[in-house]
Amino acid sequence: MRKNQSTRTTRRKRGKPSPSRLHPSRPPRSRAIFAILGVLTLLLIVGAGGTLYAAHLENSDSFCTSCHTEPESTFYQRTQAANTTDLASAHSLKGVHCIQCHSGDGVMGRIDGMKLGVRDLSVYLQGNYPQPSALTHPYGDVQCVKCHDNIYQDRSFNNHFHKLLPQLTKAFPGQRITCIECHQGHSTKGEQKLAYLNRDTTGQVCQKCHRVAGEGEEGEGRR
Repeated sequence: MRKNQSTRTTRRKRGKPSPSRLHPSRPPRSRAIFAILGVLTLLLIVGAGGTLYAAHLENSDSFCTSCHTEPESTFYQRTQAANTTDLASAHSLKGVHCIQCHSGDGVMGRIDGMKLGVRDLSVYLQGNYPQPSALTHPYGDVQCVKCHDNIYQDRSFNNHFHKLLPQLTKAFPGQRITCIECHQGHSTKGEQKLAYLNRDTTGQVCQKCHRVAGEGEEGEGRR
């Protein structure tokens, strides 16, 4: 009788799993992997949030001028005036922000612009920024044509200077003419009725093209 009771007790003990079997502890390597994944996820969230916040700040022209002291502060003050005096302030009146012109096309263009902004901020905080600030990266045509993409579609004579620019660049790479040679965003020497073009500056650019293409002041007829 005692033997049977002992057997049943032993069976019950064997049939009941221990707490360690119900909740086996993870090996150290597994815990390390989960910890690394948690840290990476946290960094990703913080990085994404920081990027979105930076993009929000860069949409504020006043934020840009908080570091860019001169001549950017002067440029910004022009956008706040009742009357536009340059091409940039005319764009601002239409709701165009600094970053929309001072960044490339698409997401990658915006990211490149933000990277330059981070670099400028670092230089500013270190007190090594030049005054007046210098343009370290050439202003490319992509900043203009990403919005004004229709300038090459108009085939009329009144638009021949835009229409023929790609052909000129292809035929004579050394004679390349950029948008800002005529359309200078922050110059106050242009005429409002001419979309802030300066007659003398634009005339010189016209001759630069016609000296190659012909029918200019120094041209020898159409080619």
